[in-house]
Amino acid sequence: MIWPATLLFRPAMPIWLIVLLVLGFGAAAWFTYMRSSAERHWRVGLWCCRMAALLLLVWFVLLPARRTVNTEREPPVLVVAMDVSASMTERPGGSPESRAERAREFIQSGTFGEWVRNYRLAYFEMGRDLAERSLEEGGITFNAPRSNLSSGLNTLAQRFRAGNTAAVILLSDGLDHAGRELTAVARSIPVFIPALEEESVHGERIVRDAYVDEVSYPRTTVVDWDATVDVLVRRTAQGPSTFPIHLFQEGERIRSSTVEFSEGATFERFSFSVKPNRTGRLFYYVELETETDDNPANNIREFIIDVTSPENRVLYLEGLPRWEFKFMKRALASEEMFKSAAYVRGAGSAFVSFGESDAMTTLELPSLDHAELGQYKVLILGNMEQSALTESNYRSIRDFVDNGGGLLLLGGGKALGSSGWRDAPFLKEILPVTLEDGGHFEEGHFTVDLTDVGRTHPALRKLPYQQLGFPPILSLWRPVSVGGFSSVLVATPDGAPVVVTRRYGQGRVALLLTNSLWRWQLGGATGSEEKSLYNSFITQLVHWLAPGEEELRAKGLLQVVTAKSEFELRERITVGAIGGDQLAPVQPLTCQIVTPEGKRLTLPMHGGELGDNVGLSRKMRGYLCEFSPQAAGKYSITVVNPAGTEEAQERILVKKADRERTGAPVNRRFLAEVAQQTDGAFVPWKQRFDMLDDIPNIPHETQIVEERPIWNRWPLYVLLVGLFLSEWWLRRHHDLV
Repeated sequence: MIWPATLLFRPAMPIWLIVLLVLGFGAAAWFTYMRSSAERHWRVGLWCCRMAALLLLVWFVLLPARRTVNTEREPPVLVVAMDVSASMTERPGGSPESRAERAREFIQSGTFGEWVRNYRLAYFEMGRDLAERSLEEGGITFNAPRSNLSSGLNTLAQRFRAGNTAAVILLSDGLDHAGRELTAVARSIPVFIPALEEESVHGERIVRDAYVDEVSYPRTTVVDWDATVDVLVRRTAQGPSTFPIHLFQEGERIRSSTVEFSEGATFERFSFSVKPNRTGRLFYYVELETETDDNPANNIREFIIDVTSPENRVLYLEGLPRWEFKFMKRALASEEMFKSAAYVRGAGSAFVSFGESDAMTTLELPSLDHAELGQYKVLILGNMEQSALTESNYRSIRDFVDNGGGLLLLGGGKALGSSGWRDAPFLKEILPVTLEDGGHFEEGHFTVDLTDVGRTHPALRKLPYQQLGFPPILSLWRPVSVGGFSSVLVATPDGAPVVVTRRYGQGRVALLLTNSLWRWQLGGATGSEEKSLYNSFITQLVHWLAPGEEELRAKGLLQVVTAKSEFELRERITVGAIGGDQLAPVQPLTCQIVTPEGKRLTLPMHGGELGDNVGLSRKMRGYLCEFSPQAAGKYSITVVNPAGTEEAQERILVKKADRERTGAPVNRRFLAEVAQQTDGAFVPWKQRFDMLDDIPNIPHETQIVEERPIWNRWPLYVLLVGLFLSEWWLRRHHDLV
């Protein structure tokens, strides 16, 4: 549409000045010509020529322009998004047409073609990625390994956010792999979705399966102490159901309870209290007693608990005798609750036993296998070479800690050096620090103090007189890198760690990065009237390494949850954590992921809402983090609580993407939520063309303003010159000046 033209003036000087000059010039010219001797009609002609030239100059000074306004109507954009995943070729329920065939039929129908003439059509394919293509480019291939629908809709909305977008027509089965929330921009564009599959009247047969998903238990406990066994039961059916659950010890039923699932619930937790009455490795199992279960093989979960004597037995292995050995033995002997056995490596690489009176005996070194280490609560390793123990010994030590034992590592030049136990197989993986190449002991006076973590850590927070400060140490091993699950309790002012702890499995590890801590025994501050500062420090640290009955009984069921157990390469994975007795809402959990190549990723987990993103049917509070696997293979996920007293593990498998084949029906819930959130519509297949009438068609009107100057046309300059020449000729013709 073209509006009438408008004449605009932008005078180079004020109008009043122009009028005043024209009137003055006209009057002066008339007065001059009226006094000449020429005839009257020649005088009038001369005055008119001069005034015409003057008015033409005024036209130039006014700078006139011609403005025209053109209004263009642009039809709105209609986006057609086609899901091209392989699942679109399936026919669940014996449908005569596949989803892909119905989608093609819809966009190729004459009704749809006639209707879209009022829109500007933008066609996109949604698979793993979003790609734009034209309908004329040829046939559609439905072979994408998966469809990231939610992220694709977010990308589409971001792309068309500045334009006049009427709606998005989504042709998909709703099997979304991205699991993202729609952004505010995406919710502002309505999405219209025809159901590509008829809703089944009878539905598919629901697999009924209840199973013991996870059991949390103390791997080591003490005879006649109460221990807690936490059980997580899951199921696939959705209706309410009730069935018994039993706990067996050595084949004898010792506890029973009842599982009650409400409508829609998919998991429940239970706790059993056990009190072993004898030592040894006791065999337990949890069993569900269900009447109807399609997979009864997963109704039993077996486990073993090592039951030890109530004594806090400590095993101390040292290299050649040194001052640390002497004062460590005395510190352990000063605590009545400890019963220690100490061995040093003598001539010929043989270990010799020392009693609490420092008298040498002839007792042989324990075998350090699982059964032998199970008789101790804490193991102390001193300044020894790696060759002092066998690979089998180191494996048993690793398993001893994993099952709940405590390990205290005393730094020394041999132990921390390249030939020491620092690089021993199985032991290296549980160290709280990484000992870098080129490390050595630095000699000097190093001021040390408790860190912020150390002042509140249960290993040292009850240490007497800790506010008076510690005596300096004379040696410090550098450089080291503190692990992601580790806590530095004592450090130098520049942050160099001296005492580092960590949790591994159900056990604990502490490492001393100095060989001069024993000097705290000599003339330093005292921990009490009976104990030196060194004795108090060591005994309290060993007490923490050997947790008591109350701590063992306080185990909670910290659980790692993911939406599934198998993922595709580079798929965004949400890791969730729920449960646990010590999850502080203000402190993040720590998630450590071990990749197939052995790399370790440490991620913080923050509080949030868990639901479909981790495979839960109902929403609940928990912790979560995200990562994207870059290599195929098995991944190990470990989550640890802030205090380091509880952890949970999960394994997932990452595979290279194959063609998506699910056999699942259309995800009506997802498609209906998308339509509802965007004020669109999700309609049955029979109403696919009726929904088109609800799509808005509001053209975008654009006004194009065009201005062209009309004062600078060449005929006007020719006319001006002609007027000046005519007036000059007339004056010369009549002999006028």
